[in-house]
Amino acid sequence: MPCDICHNLEIKSARPSDIFTSHGIQSEHSIWDSLHRYRQGRAKSCPYCDLVIRVVNHFNPEYDGYAVFQIVRPEGYPYHILLDSKERGGRNGWMVVQMYTPVGKPIANWPSLACVEELPVTLDSDEAYSFIKDNLKTCLDSHPHCRRIGEARTPTRLLKVTGDRIALLEHLQHVQYAALSYSWGGNQELKLTSETKKELLGGIALARLPAVMQDTVEVMKSLGLQYVWIDALCIMQDSAEDWELEAFFMAAYYSNAHITIAASSSSRAAMGFLNSIDREWHSTQFSFNGEQGGTVYARKRNILSLGARAHTGPLADRGWTLQENALSTRFVHFTSSEAIWECRTHHVLQGMHRGSRGLQQQIGTVTLKSSARGWYDMVQAYTSRSLTYVSDKLVAISGMAIALNTKFDFEPVGDDIVYLAGLWRHRLPLDLMWQTKWAWTATSAREAILEGRMADPNLLPWRRPKKLVETFKINWDNPSWSWASTPYTVEYPLLDANEDNLDILVQIQKASCTRPGSNLFGAVSGGQITLQGPCVTAQLRSKNGDGSLRYRIHRDGLEEANVAADTVLVATSQDIQSPGQKVAKSEELDASQVHNIDTRVICLAVCRGEPAPDDWEQLFGLVLAPKTNDENVFTRLGAWVTDDMEWLEQAESRYITII
Repeated sequence: MPCDICHNLEIKSARPSDIFTSHGIQSEHSIWDSLHRYRQGRAKSCPYCDLVIRVVNHFNPEYDGYAVFQIVRPEGYPYHILLDSKERGGRNGWMVVQMYTPVGKPIANWPSLACVEELPVTLDSDEAYSFIKDNLKTCLDSHPHCRRIGEARTPTRLLKVTGDRIALLEHLQHVQYAALSYSWGGNQELKLTSETKKELLGGIALARLPAVMQDTVEVMKSLGLQYVWIDALCIMQDSAEDWELEAFFMAAYYSNAHITIAASSSSRAAMGFLNSIDREWHSTQFSFNGEQGGTVYARKRNILSLGARAHTGPLADRGWTLQENALSTRFVHFTSSEAIWECRTHHVLQGMHRGSRGLQQQIGTVTLKSSARGWYDMVQAYTSRSLTYVSDKLVAISGMAIALNTKFDFEPVGDDIVYLAGLWRHRLPLDLMWQTKWAWTATSAREAILEGRMADPNLLPWRRPKKLVETFKINWDNPSWSWASTPYTVEYPLLDANEDNLDILVQIQKASCTRPGSNLFGAVSGGQITLQGPCVTAQLRSKNGDGSLRYRIHRDGLEEANVAADTVLVATSQDIQSPGQKVAKSEELDASQVHNIDTRVICLAVCRGEPAPDDWEQLFGLVLAPKTNDENVFTRLGAWVTDDMEWLEQAESRYITII
């Protein structure tokens, strides 16, 4: 008789579910259960319950006995156990473990246990290269969504590999080339400048390249490619004019590349990526105590999506590489666990089925109606990553903005341009409603530091190690109303709202940005928005104690409202009782040094509605502080929300300018 708890892992005997497509896995049936229940099965001598318990305990020894896990089995593929790994600091909260048996070693009386090939133990292997070549051929032969439409722009400069040398070439036309996505990891000794250009044009030995570029050449040779685009060697690094021009075309360079090679496991250019697989990804053998016994193999697997990228390595934490991935037609991740194929049609792991959704599929399926959601998802993922230079904040995502505008050809509004420092003019009121995540998670970050654990980099620890401080510098050139003005991860509280049911309360009169260069989607040196909307005068108050820092707005007779500050706010006057006390944003990371704030601010109501289906109506707005002696010019301090509509009743319409 089958076990009444695990059903002998015959998934179709378990309760049916909707088609399961999360984490790159598709299955029409699944089992949801807990270790507590499986222990009951083991007590009844069920070998299947016993096996699952041992596998789960091996890969996550701290797994809570009552925490729910899921088992799915895509037809013809290994069992997948999905574990909630938040307790161990899993960045995306999930761990995927496969159970299988190697080819040629089936287990009698367990025919549903798939026999699959073992993964290679090094990325510099025939198996890894065959995996890439097979997927490349499939993509070129049968993926209409991956085919180029129209004439492709060839990069201004490319590198050509001939034998054991590599040379810089200019103004080539219609050649197949690879592109490299990697992390510099600091200044590079070898780069294209006015001094090195002549030498690079003449060619240099491959041995002079940093390790990450040498490994790239090895992959190119396996694919039969001669040309490659590498930013450090193809953009003049001492020319601001050339850098701005090439950055503008970067979207086209990655999109038109035959393939993009991603050094996902390398934290710097001097570190290669064709390495042995980390031991944590090796398979482990478990004895199976069924009727005729046998050996079951289990291994942890990588997963990949826009927001879930815990195991794709250092490259996944770099701001520049997000758009490089999203814009490439074909992208191969060389991670610490395996090679992962991604194109605009498929996202494939070695030994797993095609059809799962990676970053490119999410971006590729964006429609005009979903373009806002797609952009918000991109901004949220992008702002969780780090940049070496804060001046790159808007430049490193400009390729995505250009691609989105090219696809949908957004119409200008009046004389205003379509794109304003990371926000879109045609939906500017809702684009203004971003907020930072740090304000709501400061307490948990501080607790993590006190316990000696590494905190999530999205959080704001009060005493962050000095080496991480540079990540949290503010770019004061970006206007305060742009998410690019904050160094923290941003999110959109109205992400899931039905926008047809939102009531926009402001009217944009004029919006503009000033730019140091000619790229309309790149860096800015300032900007302003003039609008008319309901405003309420209130007191902004801070609460600093017990390891937390919170801001609220107060007005007599109204319910206090929560404020998500854009960063730590400080009083610019030591006299906190002064009714004219001013408040400003700060890069200060030690909240214990922040003086209590009790100052007058303007609360602009931007929209009202339900933030999600079946939610209650709420009022959303911005907290503003006077910037100059002009009583109608303000700077943004944060976002506020309340379900007390009396705030709107007491508001008066004003014309204001936010800078």
